[in-house]
Amino acid sequence: MSETKTSLEPTVGMTLLDAVPVIFFAASMTFVAMFFSAKSLAAGWIFGTGAFLSFLAGFGKVIWKLLLAVAKKDIQVFKKHFRVLMSSGFVFMLIPSVYYIKKFGSAAGAGKIFSSIPGIICLLIGLGSFIAMCVYGAKADMDTAKANWTEEILNSVAQIFIFIFVIVSLFNLSYFSYSPDPVCDEILESASGPVNITKKINYIFLDGEGNENLLVFYPGGLVNNKAYVPFMKKFAEAGFDVVLLRAPSDLIIYKTKAAKPVLKKYAGKYDKVFLGGHSLGGAAASMYAPEAIKNFPNVKGLLLCGSYSMNQFDSDFSIVSVKGEGDGVLRMNKYLEYMGKLSDFSELTIPGGNHANFGHYGFQKGDNASSISADQQQELTVKFALENLIN
Repeated sequence: MSETKTSLEPTVGMTLLDAVPVIFFAASMTFVAMFFSAKSLAAGWIFGTGAFLSFLAGFGKVIWKLLLAVAKKDIQVFKKHFRVLMSSGFVFMLIPSVYYIKKFGSAAGAGKIFSSIPGIICLLIGLGSFIAMCVYGAKADMDTAKANWTEEILNSVAQIFIFIFVIVSLFNLSYFSYSPDPVCDEILESASGPVNITKKINYIFLDGEGNENLLVFYPGGLVNNKAYVPFMKKFAEAGFDVVLLRAPSDLIIYKTKAAKPVLKKYAGKYDKVFLGGHSLGGAAASMYAPEAIKNFPNVKGLLLCGSYSMNQFDSDFSIVSVKGEGDGVLRMNKYLEYMGKLSDFSELTIPGGNHANFGHYGFQKGDNASSISADQQQELTVKFALENLIN
């Protein structure tokens, strides 16, 4: 640890300004990591690791400057690893970005990002400020306070506008990538007969004819929960009451405990409660299930639709897995790995089915064409669940 004085003497104000781009960069990259995770948990975690390393690099530099400004101590350990951490972080972020774009990217998705005028303006301002910062930093004497103030102002402007661009882009992608088919709204607006449908802020409640069994269903990642209304209505018509959960930005994987307040409100009214979900929603349901079982003893089973369980359970806990024969989104290596750890479960592979047929939101990128309709696949799922989920 060295305490020698350097030619640069940052002030507290300069240091606080230096923290601004670090904070906005961390926020931007966190949202991107969450977005990646909605399609690939591995890509999200790797990207998030890179973002964290880059954040540590910037945060270390802020601490170094703060110690110089306040205590007049030049503790190099906070500075010397900046380039290593920053470079490593960008490598970690680059690899999953290339993978994600190659596997899930589309011209339509790119169009939604780059057709937003406010978003593009923010991106151009951000990139322009970043380039200006790099050019200025290469030419200026960075041992002077003036140069540092100028560099950090440019960096702050760049990161703030890039953050706005990320938020605008993810808003567009999150809410319009997989929107519900018109039939979903038609059912919601004209619900009649034995199923009463109530729309709440965080869920949709479908009150079926029965009052013994409740299904709490997690929607898939980046799929609006309304896309599952026709599917859940079939369960309600078969005698279940159903709570169809909703998550902000349709990223249910980051709200695995979304069922908790619902169970507190409804679980005591039923003999048996079941959790369920589609795709990443099924994984999210399985992640919360152990806590749900502990706090609500009548939670008795798990329904996985094109998904797999992230946890293991006792043999008296019913697990039903249904997947389409042509599912091109479900990662079978992970499915076999995680489901192979379960002591027992019931499984149905639907001939001619695919991944997206569990909802009504159109074709999903990476999936295979289906030779049966979504309604047919859902009816087979409901029938199999009734036979195997309720003991």
